[in-house]
Amino acid sequence: MTNVVLEHSAMGRACIGSNIPGVREGIEDSKTGYLFEVKDVDSMVKAVKKFIELPYQEKAAMGKAAREKMEREFDRDIVTSIYLEEIYRILN
Repeated sequence: MTNVVLEHSAMGRACIGSNIPGVREGIEDSKTGYLFEVKDVDSMVKAVKKFIELPYQEKAAMGKAAREKMEREFDRDIVTSIYLEEIYRILN
């Protein structure tokens, strides 16, 4: 997971990112932001245009959904718990 996506989403902002591991886990396409295909300029331009053309209310809703996703899936306590469970599983 990239820190940029985490930080941007935690601030309640929608993200536009490439469809690669680490980014796609943080962006739900068309819900918390937009994904575009790697090395596909047309796909990137399309994603940016879609976002620019959204009404303000939809951009705000997308940002709110991004924040909620971060709170639900990437809260420090949740992530720490997952790491500890995996460490215990490996050690036992």
